[in-house]
Amino acid sequence: MSKEEARLRLKSITIQNWKGFKDCKLELYDGLNVLVGPNSSGKTSLLEAFKFLKKALVEMESPYLSHLEWWTYRNIVYGNDETKPIRFELEFELPEEYTATYEVVFTGVGGNIKIAKEKMEIKKVVSFTKEGETLTIEYDRDFFEKNINIVNRRAYKIEQKRRIKVDFSYWSLVFISGIIPLIPIKKYVENEVELLSFFLHIFRPVREVFLLSPELKTQKKPLVSYALYSTKEFFEKILFIRHPDLVDIRQPKPHQSGYTLSERGENLAAILHRWFLQGGGRLPDRIERALQNLFPYFTLRPDITVDGRVFLSIQDGMYGARLDPPSIPDGFYKLLHVLTAVESEPSILLIDELENSLHSEILEYIVEELKNANITSIVATHSPIVVDVAGLECLQLLERTPEGNKVRRVENLEEIQRWMREKKLTPSEMWLYQLQ
Repeated sequence: MSKEEARLRLKSITIQNWKGFKDCKLELYDGLNVLVGPNSSGKTSLLEAFKFLKKALVEMESPYLSHLEWWTYRNIVYGNDETKPIRFELEFELPEEYTATYEVVFTGVGGNIKIAKEKMEIKKVVSFTKEGETLTIEYDRDFFEKNINIVNRRAYKIEQKRRIKVDFSYWSLVFISGIIPLIPIKKYVENEVELLSFFLHIFRPVREVFLLSPELKTQKKPLVSYALYSTKEFFEKILFIRHPDLVDIRQPKPHQSGYTLSERGENLAAILHRWFLQGGGRLPDRIERALQNLFPYFTLRPDITVDGRVFLSIQDGMYGARLDPPSIPDGFYKLLHVLTAVESEPSILLIDELENSLHSEILEYIVEELKNANITSIVATHSPIVVDVAGLECLQLLERTPEGNKVRRVENLEEIQRWMREKKLTPSEMWLYQLQ
């Protein structure tokens, strides 16, 4: 089984009342998605929706201030109306043709943001809904009736109910698989289902809860365990990057900072230094190959200061000179920032203003790399080069309307592409002159 076949993939996201989006659904291509549209059409806001979800569901701190970057809830809710809830629904594709949705609703009356509701539904199997401190587990009717009678009820005391309600004081449903292990206790070969068990015990009397789950043959694990864990991992591995901070990125950094790439690339040198050591004196092939193609006279090597901080240096083979951080070109840092993000294998990669500081040759190379990288990426751009290299089949068109920002794909794609060939038009000309 290939790595691609094993992964959870985001198919779409529905956004309601987030910044300029009143009600909008983005259906994603499997691979590169290029957001184009005029200023204030919502390109960056759409990318920031994923950033907010990671902050709200993964980087949970006390006090809970996931919106602090945007100052107040008022600044992130549609129309500045604090009475409105912000809602996201993500649709995922799972192995073996299963699908799942994750819904989360935030409220912020009085400026205090909180999760009002979460629902994780594995289609045709089971759903988990958390509201307040109550968790409702509800099986799909057909799945329940087909499988419940095969369970040895005396041995496991299974509740013979399609809907179960339990006390659940954990902050977020997303992290149920991280803090509450789902333990397989019996497999029923005839129906290809497994019986799972987990315990709820924080601030409550301990309660054991049983779950029925189909078995994923390709994964050799229960579908419910896989779906919950993979959803948690998806939010953890969201990666959002902007144009690098070209001052801070040049400053030596502690090597311990090199684990998750930062938004502005401040810890880029630390990450490359770690990969360099792990590779026995080589950077990952993707990065080595790009440098050979685009900067054939440069040899990049992470270096270290006397006090143990790391930085990047270049040996210029053409001029026989060493380039320390202040002398390294801006575009070189930008290239490394993007390629390091791709190499990190995020669940979804979000890049704002990809074209900044990049020569057309490097920009074309990066777009091709994103198209072939086997990750889902969303790029916001104003660059005709990005549009032309990506092609109409990757475009997501944004516009500002009286009912909020909207996004759509190019309609009648094959017909439009045929007409373009006849007229000898490029994708960027179609976009710039609003022919689509």
